[in-house]
Amino acid sequence: WAGQPKLNKIIFKYIPEASTRISALRTGSVDVIDQVPVHLVATIKQDPNLQVLSKPGLRPMGLAILTAKAPWNDVRVRQALNHAVPVKTIAERIFFGYAQASDSPLAFNTVGHSGFDRYAYNVGQAKQLLAEAGWKDTNGDSILEKGGKNLEMRLLTPEGLFPGDIQVTEVAANAFKQIGIDVKITKVEKGSYWDALRVDLKDASWDVAQFGFNPSNASGAYHLDSMFHSNPDDAARPSVWNIVRYRNAQVDSLIEQAGVTVDPAKHNSLLADAQKIIWNDAPYVWAQVPEIISATRAEVKGVEVWPIIFTIARNAHY
Repeated sequence: WAGQPKLNKIIFKYIPEASTRISALRTGSVDVIDQVPVHLVATIKQDPNLQVLSKPGLRPMGLAILTAKAPWNDVRVRQALNHAVPVKTIAERIFFGYAQASDSPLAFNTVGHSGFDRYAYNVGQAKQLLAEAGWKDTNGDSILEKGGKNLEMRLLTPEGLFPGDIQVTEVAANAFKQIGIDVKITKVEKGSYWDALRVDLKDASWDVAQFGFNPSNASGAYHLDSMFHSNPDDAARPSVWNIVRYRNAQVDSLIEQAGVTVDPAKHNSLLADAQKIIWNDAPYVWAQVPEIISATRAEVKGVEVWPIIFTIARNAHY
């Protein structure tokens, strides 16, 4: 199949530390590395013996909001969270331009993507929405209250699983504190993170959690169905990746219709309608779509970076 391989063998090495991976690339002990942190791209570009490979990804990152529990079941509260976070600044400064602020539940290059006006970064508007939802600072301690209860958030993040995960979480936490939320960050080891998200509702140890779905076939229908089609039972473990327990019968119908619609224009129109509803319902703080960044020795040819986060060496050669 596809002819004789260009290489006799490929050796894979696990090097968890990014700086160590780059050092190994510089010394020639490895030829290809992946998951290059954005803040180290410039140093690689300055080395004539190395080259950077990047491509816009298909995984939109965001902060999942557990919509099945109060106060996160109030759309005004969820929209307030979106107005509180400076997502364009995150894309420009944390990712040094190697990311774009989301304008849809889908990534820009996903089939069926339809963009909308982003939630404007507006602290005043965020506070107003929370006030309309009944949350006010009655004690003068800068923490909002309702019915004698403080507005508290358990914010979950992995460390080193997603690009810039800790930095994004810290910026978001500070933004939420500015609008009167008492935020507590919990860091989870990256190998255990998926299991911490997909649990029975009663066992969820988070209110908001960093997450991004990676559609391996670039299909918007697959992406929306996996993340936003209603679970059979919101109290149980999510059947796919609707970890926020989002539930909207109209969205379910649109996704199901798109799944059996062959005409591309009609298919994409159904997905656009679904995206708009989901976008306005705000089950996520829509954040950024990062680029996939790898690097190779300059003499290595044929390495590809795919938008589904993988670096492909099947055609690599010298």
